[in-house]
Amino acid sequence: MNKMKLHVRIGMLALLTITIACKESKKTDNSNEVVKDDMVEEVTAVVSKAKKSASQLDILAETTPMSQLEYQDWLPKTVLKIPLVRNTVNDHAEIPEQGILAVYESGKRKIELRLIDMVGSQAQLFAVYQNTIGKEYHNREEKTHYRKAVKKQGYLANETHDYGGDRMYSFLRFIHDDRYLVSIKANGFSPDDIWNDINEFNFNKLK
Repeated sequence: MNKMKLHVRIGMLALLTITIACKESKKTDNSNEVVKDDMVEEVTAVVSKAKKSASQLDILAETTPMSQLEYQDWLPKTVLKIPLVRNTVNDHAEIPEQGILAVYESGKRKIELRLIDMVGSQAQLFAVYQNTIGKEYHNREEKTHYRKAVKKQGYLANETHDYGGDRMYSFLRFIHDDRYLVSIKANGFSPDDIWNDINEFNFNKLK
């Protein structure tokens, strides 16, 4: 545990250094005083976030992961009128970390829900995804495809939509309750189809 905490804090320190450097390089104001004040505000904000993340990591690392029974009690049997056809819990062939894969399917429409419980031995994942999900550097747009950072239904998320012909699919990734990494791939649905009925996934019923 001590070694993991050390690595996490080193990573946060590196992130802090990079953030300060990037912000400083973008300043164009000739007033040294204004630049100094802006830098202080940026440093204060990043340090505050780093402290909160470190505290959250300590909590996650000491939390017991969900059991197979708890997953089954939570898992919705249908979403967006699509029935659940199979699910696997803590199966390393389909879920690299502790979590669940649930597949909903009807005809050409299919939803794959992956949920990873970022606690215990997987707590370090929280630091990784907290600093990558919902960031604008993910943004990219092409003729029939886009990927962007969004804030919807109270979540910061990475959203992908491929709307080229018959292969339309959407992909959403976000963190629920500062603990669960949620990934949803949906064939035959737009992102808004998923977001508009996100409550059907019962995430608020997770312990």
